[in-house]
Amino acid sequence: MLPLPLKSEYLEYKKDTDAVAAWLASTAKKCGFPANQLKSGSWDTSDTASLSTKSTSSGRKKGKARKAASAAVQATKKAIQGVSKYMVAISDYPKLAKHIADTPDPTIAVPDSFAATINRVISSRSGFGERLAEHGAGPDTEDDLKHRHFDEVLKKVREALLPRMSSKPSSSTEVKAATSDEISNRFAGLVVEEPSQAFLAAPDVERPTQPTEDKTIYEAETLAELEDVLFTYTIMMNGLARIRATIRWIWENYQKGLFDIAAAAVATDTALALARGIIDEAEPNFKKFEEATWGVQHKFFLACCLRKGYDIDSVFSDDASDNFNYNMYDLADECFINAHRCLLSFLAILLPDHLPIIREGVMGHYDPTKNRDDLPGHAKFKEDQILLMEFLSELTVVTRMIPSYPVEDEFMRGVREMDKTGKIPFSLVFAAQTFLDIHHLLRADVSRGSKFMQNEIKHLSQTLKDHLDYHKKSKLRIKTWPERMDDMLRLVIKQGQEIVADPVYQCKVSYYRRNKIPIASSMRPNRILDYSPVLAGLNLLSYRGDMYSIGFDVANTWGSIQYSTHLYSALQNEKLVDLHFWPDLEMAQALLPESSFFPGGIAPKTHRNTLRPSYSRWGPLGSRVASRKAYQSHPSSWRSI
Repeated sequence: MLPLPLKSEYLEYKKDTDAVAAWLASTAKKCGFPANQLKSGSWDTSDTASLSTKSTSSGRKKGKARKAASAAVQATKKAIQGVSKYMVAISDYPKLAKHIADTPDPTIAVPDSFAATINRVISSRSGFGERLAEHGAGPDTEDDLKHRHFDEVLKKVREALLPRMSSKPSSSTEVKAATSDEISNRFAGLVVEEPSQAFLAAPDVERPTQPTEDKTIYEAETLAELEDVLFTYTIMMNGLARIRATIRWIWENYQKGLFDIAAAAVATDTALALARGIIDEAEPNFKKFEEATWGVQHKFFLACCLRKGYDIDSVFSDDASDNFNYNMYDLADECFINAHRCLLSFLAILLPDHLPIIREGVMGHYDPTKNRDDLPGHAKFKEDQILLMEFLSELTVVTRMIPSYPVEDEFMRGVREMDKTGKIPFSLVFAAQTFLDIHHLLRADVSRGSKFMQNEIKHLSQTLKDHLDYHKKSKLRIKTWPERMDDMLRLVIKQGQEIVADPVYQCKVSYYRRNKIPIASSMRPNRILDYSPVLAGLNLLSYRGDMYSIGFDVANTWGSIQYSTHLYSALQNEKLVDLHFWPDLEMAQALLPESSFFPGGIAPKTHRNTLRPSYSRWGPLGSRVASRKAYQSHPSSWRSI
């Protein structure tokens, strides 16, 4: 259901930069590059770790100093055990490349894989800083430009090693910039030259390898400068934009009736998990930036605004109470700014000793019957605020008060992390944005999934009840189905009833009564499922899974399907029933392989073969009766069985 190759561009880019750093460092080290010319002053990773954590004070270390010293000891132990990492400083790249190029004996031939890899990195980064400067968001001094242009360093490396390159890389290994249609990139002003979809779908790219005797893991230095941070952020946003478009495609097909609610929910949560992986790879690069990810996101939004022709003063509005220009709502929506602002508002009231239950109507009235396209920016944001604040309240009740809730999606997972750490992970921002996207698309139809889920769970629960009632009334028992198996069925019935009754609603009612708070007449059960078709679909899938397991246990224990299939086959062989007389049983046969019903997977066609499975249960007597000799000796007895 996920049609695009959602490979992480940032991970591929990181692999390329690390491969370039690893080949340069390991090859130069093999060629005898002097350690004292390195920025770190040593090739020894344990010495580097010790230097980086060395305390300037003497005497017994305390607090953070003691932790740092302990970390240094652990780093040294890892290095001794052969698990060592070396961070290759970007300023060392040109020196390493020159040393490799100048080494006369042995002469080093630069592999084509290195040339192709460094070309990919340069192509990805080329011109990105200039675009930032054009839009007023880039470096503003000559020194900063020299420091921040990693691609210029790479070009110097390539130039130094050019005489050692055997040939130019083939066109198949070079990166071809994708069009905006191919990559669904909404950030045209800050485009990162990236591999096309054909390239991403191709087999794994060959990268240069370091000498086998060098066991050190080399990594490229990561800079926390504006250009490098925004470059990484833009790569991340390009990937998230494609996943966001894919999720919208899923729910468009659900709206048309092409996808089941459970299938759409699983695909959406899987896509969100992929997005979290992309974010987790990139987000550590933003921690050193002012205000971390929110600061980078805000800077990115400003750059996008400038690209669209807005000036800095128009981004903010003195007329608005929160100083935000709501005429720019759509652009803020593309950059996930609106969702992040709502999360920041909720985080402000997320106190450890207070359960933030937001009642219906407190934030305003949400009317999904309105045409959203006709609404101004501030009205669209108000809708987002109502939906998110009320739904975040529901999720917090689950994460704090209902540990046994049957399912957990990526949105709930993010809320749990936010409540625990007091920080908003960017994966939660993206989950909140897709939650809003689903509402923007489905509008009043968003609660259809909840109603469908409740009706199906009620039907499945009733099926289990009917099974128990029938066996109780008819007093049907079998040794291989003890009473505890019936208890298991009753437990599943109870779980279904609890989901339909809404444990979140029950928990809120108990909370209000315990604190002597009046229960508003507008409070209704299943608000959490009405708001989230993803949770509704996952709950339905979970209950279907329980029914699937129970169904097989019952069928295998009682043999009802297998026995009926044998009877039906015998009746058909004798032409005693019409074709397709038993459609339910034929459906079971279509869904399961023939080996599930008949030995060898072949339905019997004769009297003797039809009865052979029954004989096998009689032991030696059955084997004798089933033999051809017994049949020939006592045909009348055989027919009477």
